[in-house]
Amino acid sequence: MNTSAEIHAFVVADRETAGTFVALFRELEITPQVNTGAGAVVDELDRTKFEALVLDFDKIHGSPGILERARANPANKNAVVFAVASDAENRQQAIALGANFVFERPFALDEIRDVFHAARDLMVHERRRYFRCSAELPVWLTDKISGTDLECSTMNISRSGMAVVTPLPLSLGAEIEIKLFLSSDPIRATGTVVWDDKHGKSGISFRCITPKMQSHLDAWLNAQFFKVSSTNIDRSRGEVFP
Repeated sequence: MNTSAEIHAFVVADRETAGTFVALFRELEITPQVNTGAGAVVDELDRTKFEALVLDFDKIHGSPGILERARANPANKNAVVFAVASDAENRQQAIALGANFVFERPFALDEIRDVFHAARDLMVHERRRYFRCSAELPVWLTDKISGTDLECSTMNISRSGMAVVTPLPLSLGAEIEIKLFLSSDPIRATGTVVWDDKHGKSGISFRCITPKMQSHLDAWLNAQFFKVSSTNIDRSRGEVFP
């Protein structure tokens, strides 16, 4: 298993404010990453998935544009956003742009802590939607056109995609039938090859053929998610970017 069940927060604030929020996130075993506003904030949002975003409208220039960019990004559009906004204009702007919670200076730490505890379920839900579990599971692939059967194994799997190790290269865009063995009764799905490195590794997007099978897969993934989460509670670390 990998550490992809970790919940990640992006804190965009001055160093003093960032230190306050980093400490509170760590209390909840949430991994914080800090940017003090001088680096490429938008670039980081574009390339990294976060479950939470702290944005200081009081001190970080361009905060409205940063929040707009986050909400426009498919990966981060549902992140839980905590805005720091101490005057009425900034508060109204933050809420209008999609902030879920707004804090004012001076900070009431117990209030922020209570809000974080209440919002953690939202962050966990968002992480679960994107959770990709590293696991070696047997899977049979059948090319719908040629009828070729391949006995393969997964490298990782989510509720709608998997990376697999194959004995032969797969054709990009090929439509395939899938039998994934989580137990003795396979989950059946239809899929499309979305990448292939021609060296025995491929990526497949798929859809389970029945809601019951999707529910079975979701339940299995949920169990793996919480198993991984329980091993990560002491691994939260903050990284400071200039």
